[in-house]
Amino acid sequence: MRRHPIIDADAPDPRAWSQRPEESADHKPMETKPQTEWQKPSEALRSLFEHSRDALFVVRPDASEQFYLEEFNPVFAQLFGIGPRAESDSHQLLPATIPTRFTNALLRCMRSGAPARLNLSLAPAEDLIRCAFLITPMMGADGGVEWITGEGQISRSDQRRRGDEDGVQDGIARTTRDLLYVFDRSMTRSLFLNERVHAVLGYAVDEIREMTQETLKGMIHADDLPRVVAHYQKLQALPPGAVVSVEYRVRHADGHYVLLASNDTVLRTADTGATKIIGCATDITDQRHALAEVRRSANSCCALRTRNAAGSRASFTTPHLSTWSRSGSILRAWS
Repeated sequence: MRRHPIIDADAPDPRAWSQRPEESADHKPMETKPQTEWQKPSEALRSLFEHSRDALFVVRPDASEQFYLEEFNPVFAQLFGIGPRAESDSHQLLPATIPTRFTNALLRCMRSGAPARLNLSLAPAEDLIRCAFLITPMMGADGGVEWITGEGQISRSDQRRRGDEDGVQDGIARTTRDLLYVFDRSMTRSLFLNERVHAVLGYAVDEIREMTQETLKGMIHADDLPRVVAHYQKLQALPPGAVVSVEYRVRHADGHYVLLASNDTVLRTADTGATKIIGCATDITDQRHALAEVRRSANSCCALRTRNAAGSRASFTTPHLSTWSRSGSILRAWS
């Protein structure tokens, strides 16, 4: 006996069901227009959005790769110093207070159509704020990225460490022209790095921290790498209080090389016996270029002085020789 599937008696007749949105009655795909206006969230979702402890946002990219803030909560506004938006301002460009790395992450997300992660460190006041963003693209009907949403988890840490209640050490790290760094003994983990690294090498602190040891080695000029490796091998047996120095070239984010002069020492903590490498690096690129220019100028002056001296000797000797030549001709004529 042929069995039939059990159908609920109250279920509607499938023949009376409405067509799928993407198909017409003749089973041909219907053209759907991409969404052009952001649909405001419901009141319940709005309440969650406003009271979240995370930094939440929604942006809309356009064809010129500009981004418009459609929605953002108070945490996001406070994080980047964004003021309240006027009711009439429905399309707000991404403010200039947004870091470049944040905008670059949005660009990567829009161009690839894949989620992106971004770690930011901000210091608007006394506390160091770290924000881990997950940025997700929302595809439109045309297959392109129509919206980008993001959620950033906020964590705070006191910048003032023990023995620095008055903020002196933090002030030095912020105002010095040198790179200040602290690494663990294996040189695989950065324990501290000041913001000067961005001005010297073009990388943010978080970008350096996320780099592997092999990536960091790849930034050092190939001719200088053996010297740098030997330098850090010395640190393994360096006695407390001793300082060793090395000069090497490091590739800037834009491709050119920066000449650094590093001074490093080793600190061994008495309580745990852990070893830390503490150092500073000075950008001496301009100094070396200036020194090379002085040497070229000095060599040019020496060469010019030599040519002038040779010309002076020639001016003195040539008349005498010509006089003797004429006298010899006269004597031969008389004889």
